[in-house]
Amino acid sequence: MKNLALKIGVCVILVTLSGCIAGDPLDAPEGGYYKSKPVTYSAPEEVVWDATLEALREQAWDIRSIDKELGRIVLKTAYVYNPSFGVNKRVYVEPSRDEAANSRIKPYLRRISYYKQIVPLNPLYARERLEVFIKSLSPEETQVRISYIIWPYYGSNRGYIGSVRSKGVMETAILDHIKRALDGGGGSALKKG
Repeated sequence: MKNLALKIGVCVILVTLSGCIAGDPLDAPEGGYYKSKPVTYSAPEEVVWDATLEALREQAWDIRSIDKELGRIVLKTAYVYNPSFGVNKRVYVEPSRDEAANSRIKPYLRRISYYKQIVPLNPLYARERLEVFIKSLSPEETQVRISYIIWPYYGSNRGYIGSVRSKGVMETAILDHIKRALDGGGGSALKKG
């Protein structure tokens, strides 16, 4: 009987300690998940292209390729880490082990995505990929869709363990900038979806 009580006590302590190591608990997503739906603007394709390029420049994220024939803009794969408290840095090569050693990227991940801690390690940085698709629906209507993928990196032992869903922070900033540019130039957003 004494051995059983001792075993239960040890189990309770181990479970309690493993909960402490796992990290901070996360809040449930606010109001459900963001759904990346196309947005249709009442403006010619060329005008929407210009507004989109301007919006992407505002995000300070380098463009890898532009293909007007396919209606696709691909930004360079980026890596975001934080070299010091409250400062996020976007680079285009994976941060070195020294650069990422003290990075605490969870606050950034929680702001831009529905990040949930799935391993007892803290992510060191995030790999991001963003593509914009622009499609002419008619001479005066153009549709914009954004694909944004975020992968937390957990270190050399774990690497990347899947992607996390975007909260729409980046997408909304780009789409809002396009709308403002078009409103100033005579176009206006019609509808989402």
